[in-house]
Amino acid sequence: MGSGLQGSVRWRVYMYGLPAMAWGALLMVTALSRSLGPIDDIDIVSHQDKIVHFVEYFILAFLTFFALVRGTKRDRRWQFQMTIGAVIAYGIALELLQMLVPEREMSMLDIMANITGAILGAYVAQAVLEPVALRKG
Repeated sequence: MGSGLQGSVRWRVYMYGLPAMAWGALLMVTALSRSLGPIDDIDIVSHQDKIVHFVEYFILAFLTFFALVRGTKRDRRWQFQMTIGAVIAYGIALELLQMLVPEREMSMLDIMANITGAILGAYVAQAVLEPVALRKG
C-alpha cells in the first residue's frame, strides 16, 4: 500500500485533529454539565468566567488551525477561515444547548468571549505555525 492510510489526508486530519477533538469534547462536557459544584462559586478576578471562555476558545482555535495546517493540503486562507468558522459555530452551538440544561443558561457575553478567543487564537496560530509550515515545505 505504500503511503496508504497514513499518507491520506483523512488520516492526517484525524491524527493531528485528536488534540482539538479532545479539547472540544472537554468543553462540551463542562458546558453541558448541570453544575461544576463549588468551583462555580470561586471568583478570583472579576469577569473570570469570560476570561475562561476566551482562553478555552483561543486554545480550541489554535489546535484546530494546527490540525488543518498539518492535516490538509488546502491553502492557508481556507484553513484560517475554516478554523474561525468551525470554532465560532461550535461555541455558539454549545452556548445555545445550555438553554436545555437545568442550572445552566445561555449568555451573549459568553458567546462574545468565545468568538473573540476563536479569532485571536486563529491569528496567533497562523503567526506561530506559518514559519514552521514554510520551513517544512
